[in-house]
Amino acid sequence: MVVKVAIGAGHGGFGATPGKRTPDGEYEWDFNNKVVLAAIKYLKQYQGVEIMRLDDPSGKTDVPLSTRTNKANTWGADIYVSCHHNANTGVWGDWTGTETFYYVGSAKGKKLAQLIHAKVLKAYGLRDRGIKRGNHLYVIKNTKMPAVLIEGGFMDSTIDIKKLRDDKVLDAAGKAIAEGVAEYFGLKKKMGGQSKPSKPSKSSTKSSKGSSTKWTGQILRKGDSGPIVRSMQNMLISKGFSLPKFGADGHFGDETERAVRAAQRATGIPVDGIAGPQTYRALRNYSGSSFRFRHWNGSVIRNGERGKHVKELQDRLLALGYKLPKYGADGVMGSETANAVRKFQRDAGIKVDGIPGPETKKSLEGRG
Repeated sequence: MVVKVAIGAGHGGFGATPGKRTPDGEYEWDFNNKVVLAAIKYLKQYQGVEIMRLDDPSGKTDVPLSTRTNKANTWGADIYVSCHHNANTGVWGDWTGTETFYYVGSAKGKKLAQLIHAKVLKAYGLRDRGIKRGNHLYVIKNTKMPAVLIEGGFMDSTIDIKKLRDDKVLDAAGKAIAEGVAEYFGLKKKMGGQSKPSKPSKSSTKSSKGSSTKWTGQILRKGDSGPIVRSMQNMLISKGFSLPKFGADGHFGDETERAVRAAQRATGIPVDGIAGPQTYRALRNYSGSSFRFRHWNGSVIRNGERGKHVKELQDRLLALGYKLPKYGADGVMGSETANAVRKFQRDAGIKVDGIPGPETKKSLEGRG
């Protein structure tokens, strides 16, 4: 099997693209280029890979996006990878994080994004901004193959710039892309004329008592992926901690972390969003909630509303670990209670609006 990988560094260097630089004047393309060079280097270690670079390798011109996508489409690329680094205001700030875009509606695109994002996230070591809808992005929208666009970090971040200026980090990011592509296609690595299967992701090989696919308490955290993560997600779902957006997809992202935190709150163990032996034991012994509201019938509680039913809601939120530091359970529906409701709704995987109603009541009764 031969797979065709189209890859490019976003924009151009040497002032070829207006803007697209750090507050100190470093060009985004310079960072992007180092990641692409590393990705190509490591992709060449696998059997059956053809690579087309879509940007100008010299950085002296900014190849038009239409030219890039047309080349990839005409060549018949199997996947398209675009490497970028983000910017916010253009002046230094403390925003941070790595994110990956894909075409929502493409199952293959989503899978590619998940595999690459999980590995790239570890390489940069920055906050997980998640995989996101990229249907509006030209290279995502106008390619005929699964495509991803990676924003490794913020060029105008006092946090992220330390990573971007570290060539070892950018090399690791390129390697992460190559490993994600290899896992996506199931590529075999070249090795002295012989080949061996590319190593599965680290999280899928974590094991205790010899199991590599069933979760029995192995430590899992955001960014991990593989069958063992899917096993953990299935346990969460079976215990009533829903994953409405992505389900048991084998990727430990924001939604799974929220569900883990909700499970930890419900079972009364320390809340850190990391699934390990204590979380496993707590989930295994968890049989759901016997709690029922006495005064609140599930009717919508509006801002400014008062009464026993509001205090009962507040008491329930406090019992589950959602703080009301200023007013506590005072029986008044205010902004502090609404914020706690939003946090609970987000953890429960239901509509987040800060307004308690029937769905929120049902979820509150189904926790711990």
